[in-house]
Amino acid sequence: ALPISEYIKQEKQRPCGRTMASMLPKVEAAAPALVPAALVRYVAAWSVATVAAWLVGWLSSTAEPCYASNACVEALDSYPKSHYHAWSAAGLTAMFLHEVVSLLATAAGVRQSQALVPQLRSKCLPSLLLCIMFAVLATKESMLSRSSEWILAHAAPLETGRPVFTVQYIEWCINVPILMLLSGFCALGRPLSEMTGPIVVTNVYVIMCWLAMVVGSASAKWLLIFASLSMYAWASRDMLRWVAAFDRVAPADLPGRALRPFLSSGLIAYFFVYGIVYIGSALGVFSAHTERKSFMLLTVSAKVMYSIAFVMIRSDEYHKTLTTVLQKVTVSNVGMVSILRGSFDIILPCSLDTMGRCRLPTSFSGDMAKLQQTLGRQVAGSSLKELLAGETEHSQFDAYVRNVTRQAESSAHSAGEDLMPPIAQVLNCRMGGPEQGQGIKASIHLSVVPRSSAFFSEAQQLVAGIQFHDDSAAASGEQVAAPPGFASFDPKETAGTWSPPNKVQAEMEDDAKSSAQGIVANLADLAFLGLGTILKGSVSGESEEPSEWDEAASMVSDLTSMTHLGAYATQLKGESKI
Repeated sequence: ALPISEYIKQEKQRPCGRTMASMLPKVEAAAPALVPAALVRYVAAWSVATVAAWLVGWLSSTAEPCYASNACVEALDSYPKSHYHAWSAAGLTAMFLHEVVSLLATAAGVRQSQALVPQLRSKCLPSLLLCIMFAVLATKESMLSRSSEWILAHAAPLETGRPVFTVQYIEWCINVPILMLLSGFCALGRPLSEMTGPIVVTNVYVIMCWLAMVVGSASAKWLLIFASLSMYAWASRDMLRWVAAFDRVAPADLPGRALRPFLSSGLIAYFFVYGIVYIGSALGVFSAHTERKSFMLLTVSAKVMYSIAFVMIRSDEYHKTLTTVLQKVTVSNVGMVSILRGSFDIILPCSLDTMGRCRLPTSFSGDMAKLQQTLGRQVAGSSLKELLAGETEHSQFDAYVRNVTRQAESSAHSAGEDLMPPIAQVLNCRMGGPEQGQGIKASIHLSVVPRSSAFFSEAQQLVAGIQFHDDSAAASGEQVAAPPGFASFDPKETAGTWSPPNKVQAEMEDDAKSSAQGIVANLADLAFLGLGTILKGSVSGESEEPSEWDEAASMVSDLTSMTHLGAYATQLKGESKI
């Protein structure tokens, strides 16, 4: 912490064109990690165990490489030249590139998204795992599509001329743990400690299956096969426990809740089909070519289906996150409008048409019924200028609208992360028709709703706050303070600037001497009324073994149900840094 004297010295050196958020010490949030630190440690431990098991199996086997056996080389060369592996390698490469682009786009946008929605977690890990999985599988398929010199295989000692595709087992030891991470950690949210046993056991029995095919003893071969089947059953039991634990604790409205358990249970079923093909190959029922085609079909289809499943989960997650945020903004708007109505008699939405007219909705919205009753005339579909009491009022209102829009446009171009929204001004005027005589004295407050670039082609939306004044005080001779006038906005001088309170007060007093209309209220401090807090929610500390899925709020909102203040939320990023 800085000494108070040093802090005051730094504050004096800060430029005035900043907001209160930038004048306080900032605590920058740590950038979201692409891979959790705990996962890196667990993967390192799993890799060490797998490499140790391979070394033991390699030293225990007496099989010779396939290129050392003429019969094994002839079997590889006799594989039908149907280009199955070349086609699958090309398709897997395309899916790999798709996942790489998705990963880069997600990683680039996660910081900006988390600045608006702090509880939104990074979803880069599934894309990263899918990238690795498709890269490994595409490399293996590319090797199998080439001549026998490129294929890592061994000759089976108990069956002359039969190749054992060692490259297939190596690919399984890399990609099967990735599939288990995707299903157990990313989809079901199980802690990494629960995944260590099934992943290590699965890799060990995969290596034992390879060793059974290259061992020189038939009894040792079947002993290893039965041990592998027993380990498969043990690992499958733990994977089913993941599903049971997920069903107990997962919220009902979690994105993709019905699909997530099938990623784990379906993987168990897929391993069972792998086992059938493997046992048939060990018994000699399936030839080496049939085994190779079957494993290619099972391996590629499993990876593609996992990719499709995560596309569906991420799509559902995106839409539910969006509707949850919109619901929170809508609920927060109720409080904002309630506060505003304490200062204004009428709160209305309006839109700026191509002629520069501030037009009210054609259907009743906000306090339109109350305004219609007060003025004694139809207001739906009318422009605010038409509701004023005279030509002088009309010309003043036109100038006022141009000033407000000019201020908003300049602020949109120059606004930085720490700049507050522009201060909206109020025009004092008279409203009503001939039946009201000179009209009702009122203050009209126009505030421009920030417009997203995604909807920039739509009409500019504004919020109108109207406050009626009683002329009885002036008629009785009571002293009434003249309100200050609204200043003509010059973007070269005032865009995005901040002034101390005493300077603002002095400027207002100067304006009061030269004008009879002006500012009586503003919404510049709306950000401090709690909207950012509502969006941010509670932030819990990260555990050592994070879970990839988060509870999704079970609130569904219709976009059209948002009030006219909803778009204001995107301008409140600076509040979360105070």
